[in-house]
Amino acid sequence: MSILGKDDPMTFLRDTMAECIWYMRWRQIPIADPDRLSLEIGDQKSMKGASGYCICKQGDPNVTGACYTIRIRSTVLSLNVPENIRRGILIHELIHTVPECFEHNARFRQYAALSEHDDDGTAYHICDHFSAYYIDHFQEADGCILTCPACGCRHFLKAAEMARLYKRGIVDMAGRLNAQYEWNCAECGHALEQEKIFPFPQAK
Repeated sequence: MSILGKDDPMTFLRDTMAECIWYMRWRQIPIADPDRLSLEIGDQKSMKGASGYCICKQGDPNVTGACYTIRIRSTVLSLNVPENIRRGILIHELIHTVPECFEHNARFRQYAALSEHDDDGTAYHICDHFSAYYIDHFQEADGCILTCPACGCRHFLKAAEMARLYKRGIVDMAGRLNAQYEWNCAECGHALEQEKIFPFPQAK
């Protein structure tokens, strides 16, 4: 795995997390104090379908003073993952350390919206639940991004998968899902929407 100019992935993760903590403090979001946070890098097997986890190790996540471990998937630190996506994942997990934000509730969404864009216009996509597959296979040149309007989950289909779907008549030549089919969110069951379609090789 290629890390952004760092021999030690944990050092890179700590440095990036420190930047995100500073950003959250600047936004006046009451995340847990750094001395109550620990970081871990998880492998693909242990992380299952997630890109990040926030685990309450001690105390009550509904009140100030709880201790947390934030576990980040190793591939999130890859050169293939855009910086704003990586930071968005870290910020997402930090919001879970705010009292009463351990779940994806209205309070969580309020702070996510407050953190969503930096002053320079950078979008962090904090409400998106980036699937591990998306992170592992991110290529801007091809594929299709699917999003769930109900819970914010995001999924990525590679160009080869889109070509197979085209061959089976599920998507048309432009990559759009044909009317008689639908994709459903694995988390909430809501119909997914195609956010963006990249060019893909059409298999006939």
